[in-house]
Amino acid sequence: METFAQVIDALGGSAVVARGIGEDPGTVRQMKRRNSVPSRYWPRIVAFACERRRPDISLEILAVISAGKSPDFVDNLPEQGRAA
Repeated sequence: METFAQVIDALGGSAVVARGIGEDPGTVRQMKRRNSVPSRYWPRIVAFACERRRPDISLEILAVISAGKSPDFVDNLPEQGRAA
């Protein structure tokens, strides 16, 4: 995944994510439209991703997306210092 919009889609879309993280659907639709998710939502998104059995959606990947890096940037990080 390379964008926040792809993360939202991978978790079932705006309405599903909104229910899963306890937010208004309009808020999540705006996040998707802007392709920007404020970091204060990241822990809830990751928790919801775990519930949906999506371990590929982590704080680490959200940070990489936010920084505008390529997703393979995470794959190339040394194991030391990476979240388990």
